[in-house]
Amino acid sequence: MNKLGLIAALLLNGVILLFWGCSTSGQGQTSQDTTTAVLGQGQVIIKEFAFSPAQLTVRVGDTVTWTNGDSVSHTATGDGWNSGNLSNGQKYSKRFDTTGTYDYLCQIHPAMKGGIIVL
Repeated sequence: MNKLGLIAALLLNGVILLFWGCSTSGQGQTSQDTTTAVLGQGQVIIKEFAFSPAQLTVRVGDTVTWTNGDSVSHTATGDGWNSGNLSNGQKYSKRFDTTGTYDYLCQIHPAMKGGIIVL
């Protein structure tokens, strides 16, 4: 194999390994992300009857926005707060001003659960 062919083969192997590593890093995960923790303004997408991320970490004073990406209505309902029915594409935002853990669910589909951790 000439020098140019060897370089091309090495580059191709590198690209394959790069894509293989990216595609297998999430093995074992479902479409519901249960481990994501993000500091800052929070976004929760409602899709495929799940909140994603299911757990979100934000700072005191941050606002979390839920967006319904499903074709059916959902709610984001916690202790003392309720988004009301959100149709496809609708959003609901809530500001969290006190530290703590805030569990919530969809009142229409109670198996859908999530949580906000406020630091």
